[in-house]
Amino acid sequence: MIIWIIIGVIALAIDIFTSAFLFCWFAAGALAALICNLLGMSLGVQVLVFFIVSAVLAIICYPIVKRKIKESTIPFKTMEENYIGKTYFAEEEINKNSEGRIKISGTYWTGINTGGKINKGEEFIVTGIKGSKLEIKKK
Repeated sequence: MIIWIIIGVIALAIDIFTSAFLFCWFAAGALAALICNLLGMSLGVQVLVFFIVSAVLAIICYPIVKRKIKESTIPFKTMEENYIGKTYFAEEEINKNSEGRIKISGTYWTGINTGGKINKGEEFIVTGIKGSKLEIKKK
């Protein structure tokens, strides 16, 4: 009986510290095996129930829980992604289909001009990200 309690507690502890939601199914299997023990079933039946319950719950419930967690997670935008769609002023001339140095929020970036020529002082808009460079076009 004590082995099933230990297995259940260890499985729950691992799940709490890893947030994997994989080991909680083993805790449920240990609980089912503990119930079998309390009903006087043999150790072989307890082990079989532990593995069957753990496997079935892991196969069925784990993908559902992972999907629900993924759906409820708010996507995190990188600093560069926050620039997309915003307008800035050019500090230097950037020709069409060429790269130039742009300054956004005090940080210098390499901008790839995908639109018409941008003259110094003109507005441009960030349209995307290509590697570590920002795609821009004249507003």
